[in-house]
Amino acid sequence: MKAYIGESITMSRYAIYSEIAKNEKYMYVAKYFAEVAENEKKHAEIFANFLKKFKVEPVEVEVKAPILFGNTSENLSYAVEGEHFESAELYPGIAEIAEKDGLKEVAEKLRALAEVESFHERKFRRLLEEIEKGTMFKRDSEIKWMCLVCGYVHKGTEPPKVCPNCGAEYYNFVARDLLVF
Repeated sequence: MKAYIGESITMSRYAIYSEIAKNEKYMYVAKYFAEVAENEKKHAEIFANFLKKFKVEPVEVEVKAPILFGNTSENLSYAVEGEHFESAELYPGIAEIAEKDGLKEVAEKLRALAEVESFHERKFRRLLEEIEKGTMFKRDSEIKWMCLVCGYVHKGTEPPKVCPNCGAEYYNFVARDLLVF
């Protein structure tokens, strides 16, 4: 129940964080928040199916989910914190209980989801570092930048002001090293 509620709240938060990032012209961060919101929706569905399967009665539960909204940097920090909690504490703890109760399938799903949440944490942390260092759209050496609108690839220390292929502005580009993680 706690995991279902937490994932549902997180899905909603990340959808809102995506809009905030889009408004601040961090298009790749917006896309990643939207992608992870979809992941969290699937996680909630997994837990909902367990609730149905085991006919869990509704109960009041305390859920640790930072329901905070700020600018994109702050939201990435909140996301790092939440993903870390799920991957390092919540899911391993619940998996241990499930294992003791003989629910091996549940324990395995929880451990697999903990790995997914750990990946989300690392990616959010990396995006936050890029924003904080001022390297989201500028690097010291030449790299490849990809247009998120049309796929055009540009080599340089920063993306072009306007994509020569589709006309998208610079903030629609992402450093290719952020795509391969």
